Amino acid sequence: MITVFGVLLFSTAIGSFIFSSTTIVMPKLFETRLAELTSTVSGVGLFVFLVYAVAALAQLLIGSLADRHSLSRIFLPLALLQVPMLLLTGLVGGATTLFTALAMMFLVFGQVPINEVMVARYTPPEYRTRVYSVRYTLSFAAVAIAVPVVSTFHNAYGGFSELFILLAALAIPLTASALVLMWTERQPAAGAAESVSA
Repeated sequence: MITVFGVLLFSTAIGSFIFSSTTIVMPKLFETRLAELTSTVSGVGLFVFLVYAVAALAQLLIGSLADRHSLSRIFLPLALLQVPMLLLTGLVGGATTLFTALAMMFLVFGQVPINEVMVARYTPPEYRTRVYSVRYTLSFAAVAIAVPVVSTFHNAYGGFSELFILLAALAIPLTASALVLMWTERQPAAGAAESVSA
């Protein structure tokens, strides 16, 4: 229980920071890198909307998979693939940015249900409300931190490549937390807790 709670807090903090940073930066990123596709605010807004709309479907897919598979088997590839996709989105330019951003946001949005399922699956009912409260508080704190960090990186470097390198670096320990969860799920106590909660 303590190990899972630690994984939950860590993955919530890192995942929320990555989620917030990428969603905040996306309109400006598209404005600067998709000039060959659109030069209007409405055009940029349309591309951002399409990326978010498609990426949001990941939550439905991940939720469905979580009902049928162990959580770590879904969490691990989601976290691991974020590393190269965050790097690519930060480094490529032109129309390619649209496709890398779509894949990246699909993974980032897919991360959202993981922590929700983690709470529901591994937290005893008498503690569940309090754990959700801590999780949401930590998530909102990560959002508050992301805004000035994005602004600072943009002002310091005049672009977002360095920001995405930072986010990719943060996705590495996020992957490590998925490995810890996988190890925890293989312990008899974790398996018993999952059976009881199911």
